[in-house]
Amino acid sequence: MKKLSFIAVLSFMAALSLFMSCEEREGVEPADREQLPTPVLRVAAQDTSSFTISWDMVAGAGMYECESGGEVRLVKDTAVVYTGLAPDSTYVVSVRSMPSDTMLFQPSWWEEIQVVLKSAGPEYDNDKNYIGEGPMFTIEYEPEDSRRMLHCYVYPDDPEMYYFRETFDDEYFDLLGGNAVDVWTAAKESYEMQFGSEAFNMLAMHGDDYWQVEYEYEEHLYILVAGVNMNLERITDMSMQVFYAGTVPESDMTFEVDFRDVTSSGAVAYITPSTDTESYSVLMLESSAISDYSQEDLLELVKVGYKDYIEDGRVYSGEMSMTYRDGTLDPGTSYTLLVFGWNTLPSTEIFKFEFTTGTPSSSEGMTFDFNVLGVHPYEITVRIVPSKDDARYLCFPMPLADYELYKEDLPQYVYDICSNSMNPITVVQYLDMFGMIGEKEMVFDWFDHGIEPGVSYMLWAVGTDVDGEDVIFYEPTVYPDAITTPAE
Repeated sequence: MKKLSFIAVLSFMAALSLFMSCEEREGVEPADREQLPTPVLRVAAQDTSSFTISWDMVAGAGMYECESGGEVRLVKDTAVVYTGLAPDSTYVVSVRSMPSDTMLFQPSWWEEIQVVLKSAGPEYDNDKNYIGEGPMFTIEYEPEDSRRMLHCYVYPDDPEMYYFRETFDDEYFDLLGGNAVDVWTAAKESYEMQFGSEAFNMLAMHGDDYWQVEYEYEEHLYILVAGVNMNLERITDMSMQVFYAGTVPESDMTFEVDFRDVTSSGAVAYITPSTDTESYSVLMLESSAISDYSQEDLLELVKVGYKDYIEDGRVYSGEMSMTYRDGTLDPGTSYTLLVFGWNTLPSTEIFKFEFTTGTPSSSEGMTFDFNVLGVHPYEITVRIVPSKDDARYLCFPMPLADYELYKEDLPQYVYDICSNSMNPITVVQYLDMFGMIGEKEMVFDWFDHGIEPGVSYMLWAVGTDVDGEDVIFYEPTVYPDAITTPAE
């Protein structure tokens, strides 16, 4: 029977933080050591006699101390499971982060959460489907670290019972509700909408089952299983196992970087790693944007802000050169190249290498050639070829009616745009946003340039020099013909 991986048809959703009471316990640490952040707890799963508490990894923590009913556990995972409990009872669990380096950190405050287990007695839903028989499935898993592959197994107590099972990572588990029943139900209902009358044949399993799923470091995988009837309605308690992949294995790889051919708007970075057998990635950022970032800040930036960007074909090994073509960097600007080992997440510290682009040459006397490549209702695509590769300029199409008003003094059009009472900015700020350098293939669109269907535009470009807050506009070059966008 065919089994598909879960496909979420949901847009981005902000993570919801669960705020719970914190209390100070005995053993106050010296104040000169940084206190670890307190873990944010959530009930990942529960049934009549067990529950699972999970939390996100805390930077600087080597273990987590968990206390409930006088029992204390130390776990490396970011989840703790309690089993063999009394139905219809209330349990309180406290967790705190324990430092990996006690010379730098002290334990966090305790975080407390309360879990209420339901009764083990018979329970029926509105359609008289029996629920509450307790877990009826054995779930096992086996990680294969070399491939980052989790092998998953389900063994039902009743081999004739149909069931629906699925595996979720942290992102989708939180997105679909953050607890086993809600997540399982949301996934099943999404499949039912997708497959319609074929949903049962696509989803329902019976007998022992095996599948495998890739995992990434520092994430959980939640394996959820529950029995279903012919209408895909749940008829058993939820069974769940949680696998934590652990932290990224640390690498001792280092890097050497040499910047060559640095111009006012481009550079070539030659990168030499200390080993050819491990992978790495690079990011180029303006130095001012990360000047106050600590190593922890940089790690968080890479993991949260650039993970998908890096995984999209930007992982390398061995010596390489990274070319930033003229026109891709801003003149007279300090840049930082971030270089780091990569194993689904950073595996080394974030190494920083800085350089500064040269100052641009004067734009005086610069002329332009234009090649109109495409005209659509909301877009005009143009190749712009300036006579100087290292000088700044502006280029954009303006409505023909506006051109007739400003053709004797085209730069005044820029000043009038910047003085718009709805969103006034300086001309220097405008040049920072829309200024260009070097040859460009530009798509002028509705969002940034107001291109609309059935309108004639005049295309023009002008060299600019900036001295503090003063801007010099030189003689513009105007494309000889009006460009008319087609109607929709």
